[in-house]
Parts: sequence; structure tokens; C-alpha cells
Amino acid sequence: MAVLGILALSGCAGLVNGEGGPVPGAAVPAVAVSPQAADPHDLDAAERALAVHHYVQARALAARVAARNPGDARARLIEAEVILATGDPDAAARAFAALTARPAVAIRALQGQGLAHLKAGNRQAALSSLRRALARDDGLWRAWNGLGVLYDARRAWTAAYESYARALAIRPDAGEVHNNMGVSFLLQGRYREAQDAFERALSYDPELRLARANLRLALAWQGRYDTALLGVTEREKARALNDTGFVALMRGEHATAEALFRRAIAADPRYNPVAVGNLVYLEDLRRLGAVSPPSAIAPEAGAN
Repeated sequence: MAVLGILALSGCAGLVNGEGGPVPGAAVPAVAVSPQAADPHDLDAAERALAVHHYVQARALAARVAARNPGDARARLIEAEVILATGDPDAAARAFAALTARPAVAIRALQGQGLAHLKAGNRQAALSSLRRALARDDGLWRAWNGLGVLYDARRAWTAAYESYARALAIRPDAGEVHNNMGVSFLLQGRYREAQDAFERALSYDPELRLARANLRLALAWQGRYDTALLGVTEREKARALNDTGFVALMRGEHATAEALFRRAIAADPRYNPVAVGNLVYLEDLRRLGAVSPPSAIAPEAGAN
């Protein structure tokens, strides 16, 4: 059983999910705006706000334009991107779908629709939308990143790598793409290559918590437990200890796993259910004389 890493899916161009902005799933408050206050450059400013995760500002600027001109497709696209980054992916998919027939934004809307479907777990719909978008514009790095995630889910490693490589050819500094390539290597048991990919992700985006958590897993899979835990904050400590312990358990290093689980429990009582569950599982393995655990409570995984 492979330990999964955490995937990064951009909600909008340049976005790493949640970093520097609202937590995904949290509503962005509506902002009352005056149509007369709209400025011709509001949408450019809204795009810049999206790129640095200032979602409230982006929504307010787009809403100001939409209040003056309800049919403005670009304003509606920005609003859909904000929903994707911070809200319900199904709602985002519907918002993008309404724009796919608008020539000015149709290709970006298809990309957004595909990413929203992917975030919602609708893989076939995501694949269809992303492929349609790329057929019309193969310079959409976010669409290539999404395809890579889809191919990894199918264990189509070569296709996944090629998709990430296409994304990076367009945006070499996209930390989330380097992270996802690292997750792909992690799933294949190519732990040193995964480490390198996560380190590249962090070199471009030092605040990308997803890549930092995944780097710990890559180091732990190489047996480098102490290195994996270097620099862990108090807030991260319980989860980091549990996840590292899980890797030790999967590697058959039961004494190390037990010590790490017990440290996780001591670090944060709120984390007890997870670490205690893994500790109980380890004790069951020992009692039964089992060697290779078929299941346990793995580090959380998911697409963001």
C-alpha cells in the first residue's frame, strides 16, 4: 500500500490552494459595490489579486464590473475562479459551464470547468473538459497539471510525467506542478526523485505547505526520519510525527513507528484518534505476528 502525498490544484492562475488566502471551502464574503465606481482597469487588478490569493479583493473588483455590465464574460470568469479557489467545486463547475459558449473566455472556462470537476472527484468529466481546452490552446499550464493528476490516478505514470513536463515548459516556476510531479514519484516508490521535486517546489514557493509535508514523506520513505522532522512547527508536530510513524510502520520498522506514534499522541491530544488508531493497529500486528500491514490510518491525501 503506497502512502499518498497531497496534490496541489490551482484554483486560478498562479494560485496555490489556500496559501495566503482563505481556507478552501470557506466562503468569500460578498462585497457591496457601486456600479458607478467601476474602473476600466478593474479586471486587470482583479486578475492580479487572484494571482496573489487576495480573493475578497478579486471578487469585489469583478463584482464592480458585473454590476455595471452584467454580461461581462471576463468578470464572470473571475468570479468563477474565486468560487473554485475558495468554495464549492460543483458550483464553480456550473459557473464555468455558463461561460463555455462565450468566445472571449470559452477556453479558460473549459479549463476551469475541468479543474472544478477534478476537485469534485468527477474524473471523466474533468478529463473531457481539460482535453477540449487543450485542443484549442495547448499553452494552458493549469490544464496540463490537471491532466497529470488524472493520469496519476490511472497509474499512467509516463503520461502523467509528460503532462507535468508540458506544464513546466510553460510555467517553470509553478511550485504546485513540481509538487504534483513529486507525488507521482512518491506513488511509484521513486523516493529520491520525489524529494528532489518537492525541494524544487519549495525553492519556487517556500510557503507551499503541501510540498513541505510531502517532502517529509519522501525523506521518511528513505529512512531519514530525523531529517524529515527537522523544522516542524508546534502546529504541525503531531501530524508530522504520526505520518512519519506511518511510513516507518510500512517499512516494517515497528519500534521506530511505535516511538513516533507515542510522540504524536503526547504532542497534541486532539490528534489522539489518528495516532492511537495506528498504535493499536501496530500492537495488533505484533500480537498476530504479522509482518506487512495491509492497511492502517494513512496520512491524509487529496487534491486541492
